[in-house]
Amino acid sequence: MATIERPSPSITAAALHEISDADALALVDRVLGEASQWPSPLIQYRFTSEWQADWKAELGHWLHAAERLGFQELLVDRVLGRARRRSRSTAVDPNDQRHLDLVSELAPAMVVHYMTGTGWTYRQWESVTGGAGDIDVELASPDRTVVNLQVKAPDQPGGRAGGRVIDGEYDDRVIIAARKAAGQLVPFADAANMIVICARRDWPLSQNVGRQLVPYLYGVTIHDARTVSLRSGQLGWFFTPWWHHVGGVVVMDYVRGLETFKYACTVLVNPSAFHPVSPAWFPHARVCVLDGDVFRWVNGEPGSHGVPSLPDGTVFAR
Repeated sequence: MATIERPSPSITAAALHEISDADALALVDRVLGEASQWPSPLIQYRFTSEWQADWKAELGHWLHAAERLGFQELLVDRVLGRARRRSRSTAVDPNDQRHLDLVSELAPAMVVHYMTGTGWTYRQWESVTGGAGDIDVELASPDRTVVNLQVKAPDQPGGRAGGRVIDGEYDDRVIIAARKAAGQLVPFADAANMIVICARRDWPLSQNVGRQLVPYLYGVTIHDARTVSLRSGQLGWFFTPWWHHVGGVVVMDYVRGLETFKYACTVLVNPSAFHPVSPAWFPHARVCVLDGDVFRWVNGEPGSHGVPSLPDGTVFAR
């Protein structure tokens, strides 16, 4: 099945900035502390290396959004409480647990920074927490729909050896995180809910959702010579009663290129949701929707390794 190449809808990081990178770098040092104050060798490296300056600056832009919206103190307390503890790593290790903690705790702030810069309105930080249900962030969509977000940052990047990933990029961790998030949103079934996944990987998960999330959420498709179809006996979680309260799953990454830094976003809309996600809420994302009996990708399909598991035009054989 032929696909039409479309320009990437991803937005550049610079388009979302409200302060200079120099001010953002200074904000990180002022709020999170100098590199020497961090026990983690990897965090020390990333806070001082010239090659990591764009990443550190981006952290500063997330912190600035948190400051502007009034949740910076809560955010920083969580970050320092988890990520500045003693590290077991004695050298720069991509799987340094304290660095993973830092990225995990900052993920909701990254999501708020991106979404408020693309038409959303901030409402509350951790409006419900500590019980059976949990809401990390409450936002209002561009059409003013109030949406609860559960943000997850699963997995670890691992190392590289012979062109292969060693001790990282575990797909099952992404799946477990999605299921946990769905469970945490169950008490809010009467509201609009979304899961946001910001995987801690070198290769952006938003460009490779076909292997991990699509088969679990939509189902396993059947490819023949002329069509790709999704049939009733092969349906995924979206079509079960236990996921009707989840409007969609958003996969978001800050992508570092050689010259261009951007935010890549892929949205998987739940066709069976009580309150499904609207593609119009995500002008800078690739969005999968069920249009009648055919699945369509708004703004084009995301990149994938091999044959896409749910290509544009997939027939839903009910």
